[in-house]
Amino acid sequence: MAQKREINQEDLFSPGYIQKAFRRYHSPAKLAKLELCDLKVVELKRREKKRSDERTDLARSLRDVLEAALKAVSEIKEEKIETGAKFIRWQYIDKSIIKDNFAQWGVAKSEYHRTRTLAIREIIRILMEWESKAKEYIMVNSPNIFFRVPNLSEIPLIGREEVFTRIKTRLLSTTPGAVIALVGPAGIGKSMLAVRMAHDEDIKDHFYYGIFWVGLGQEAKIISKLGELCTELGATPKDISKLTNEYEFAEKIRGLIGGRRMLFVIDDVWRIEDARALKVGGRNCSYLLTTQLPKVARDFAIHNDELLPELDEADKLELAKSLAPKAFADAPMECEQLIAQASGLPLDIEIIGRNLNTVSFIG
Repeated sequence: MAQKREINQEDLFSPGYIQKAFRRYHSPAKLAKLELCDLKVVELKRREKKRSDERTDLARSLRDVLEAALKAVSEIKEEKIETGAKFIRWQYIDKSIIKDNFAQWGVAKSEYHRTRTLAIREIIRILMEWESKAKEYIMVNSPNIFFRVPNLSEIPLIGREEVFTRIKTRLLSTTPGAVIALVGPAGIGKSMLAVRMAHDEDIKDHFYYGIFWVGLGQEAKIISKLGELCTELGATPKDISKLTNEYEFAEKIRGLIGGRRMLFVIDDVWRIEDARALKVGGRNCSYLLTTQLPKVARDFAIHNDELLPELDEADKLELAKSLAPKAFADAPMECEQLIAQASGLPLDIEIIGRNLNTVSFIG
């Protein structure tokens, strides 16, 4: 899968980036490479035109949005610029944005570029306004599924900031969909990190159609899990009763999802066959898997697995202090010695920290 360079909102709506889009206006293949295709306003246009979720169709939808923005600029009342011919910003941009054809208008080059700059700024304002409204519309009208995602823990994310940011970036920027695995021993914090990822506002906004949490374990009942997904996606009991094996369930689920962008978190996987059986989303879906087994992680994510290390001494101490601030205030040396002897597993530190709240040290 190709991983795109992450681009922030400020860059996305910069004059240079918008002009790049106009230079590619007549080439859907080139437009398809721009992050502008991922705008919510473009997604709404794609639905309106009943196009597929293929990147080239998103590019055609982007072109429609750009054309609509140009038309909106034309409707802004302003004094026409007197030249050998009369033109307003809409006419100027529509006809001349790709090449510097200022000579044909009979105006100075400086006036030409000044006018283009004003027009691009107006287009950016319009696009940003439309994008904001599109986000609100999608949030209200899209069936945002938050399926069995555990509640967010109060325990702070310490010693995992870098890996969290790295995985989040991949989930947000990899197209058509990311496949990532978290691996490490029990108690290392894989599930806690995955839960926090599922609750992240940027992740929820990106996977606005839904986030599914599927917990497995050593005795996973895959058919039962697939049936639950079918039900959540709107399949009727009658439809589900006709499905007899994992393949039929997977095909049904893919049909229900279509081109929608969703995230599947598959937690506590012990067999690669179970993980593959739950890889049932469409081409735009992403997957985040947790497992104790390195081979399962490698086979599922193909060089996109993250090994979570134990916490170092500084992170152990910071986590423990956040969980038992009073104990550390009352007996700092005793607490620090206890934490120094503990393992670097976040779960162990959590247990010790909570126990410290109930223990009184006598100095």
